[in-house]
Amino acid sequence: MNTENSNNDEIEIGKLFQLIGKGFANLFNAIGDFLNFLFKALIFMLLFLRKHFIKFAIAAIIGFLGGYFSEGTGRPFKSIMIVSANFNSVHQLYNNITYYNNLIEQNDSLSLAELFTISNHEAASLKSIEIAPIITENEKLSLLDEFVKTADTTTVKLIEPNVYLSSLTIFNYKNHAITAKSTQKDIFKKLETTIIDNVSQNDYFKENKEAFEKNNAFETKELLMQLVQIDSLRNLYKQVLLKEAEKKNTGTQIDLSSNTSKKENEIELFKIQQTINTRLSEINISKAEEGQIINKISGFGAVGQKLSFISRAPGLYALFLVGLTLVVILLIELNKYLKKQL
Repeated sequence: MNTENSNNDEIEIGKLFQLIGKGFANLFNAIGDFLNFLFKALIFMLLFLRKHFIKFAIAAIIGFLGGYFSEGTGRPFKSIMIVSANFNSVHQLYNNITYYNNLIEQNDSLSLAELFTISNHEAASLKSIEIAPIITENEKLSLLDEFVKTADTTTVKLIEPNVYLSSLTIFNYKNHAITAKSTQKDIFKKLETTIIDNVSQNDYFKENKEAFEKNNAFETKELLMQLVQIDSLRNLYKQVLLKEAEKKNTGTQIDLSSNTSKKENEIELFKIQQTINTRLSEINISKAEEGQIINKISGFGAVGQKLSFISRAPGLYALFLVGLTLVVILLIELNKYLKKQL
């Protein structure tokens, strides 16, 4: 019996090793097939590029020249200003930036010079002024949290978080990046005042700002008065406790339940005081973040950064035309293949 069991075990071990060997063989075969596929794909791409190299080269040259002439003389620089728009002024800010960019596209250097109080030569050097929201995951979560806090329970239940986030527009975000491009590297600081003041001087936004400041001042005054009253009450409780302690020393009977109640009241007053202090801190933060109609978080640099070739018009035009050529060639090859199949 032992000999038979031993033989059976040896047979099972042999089968196990065979299975392991087949598994490794299949794995190596799969790796080999994959590498072979990559090699064939690489060869196909190289042959494709060699066949159509002249077409791609012509497209790149045409794109480069088109971008070069559209960009004009001088290598462009760029600078970015980060702002936050308060009191519903973000729409006006975007409208103004669109207006500035339209003047640049129309080469209206006279209007630009008058608008920004710069020379005609400086105005002619401007290539674009663009704006875009700064979108981060933290910003999205903050907007979602604000929506949950302000909306009623029924609305919150009906709207899924993903649906709400997908419905956000560029105007919902707090911070925005204004990017200016110019062939003159030291012009950007001169643009800041006009961009900010043309929104801040709007009467409607100024009225909203004044109302905001008055409400904050009134609330702050009320909260400070409450703090004074709380301090008075706490001092009163302390005096009562001291008198009761004196009675204890003289042997007078003390009402323990009354003593406990006073301590609970003092704890409650402390909690209220903490809540008021937190609210005062929030008001101070809001004054700092929303104290201006357009709050400049970081301004334009004194000197702009040089644009890389790939982000300039010659590079972008060349890439676009090469990509367009590739799509056209692939469509022609696909059409030939389909004709052969018919």
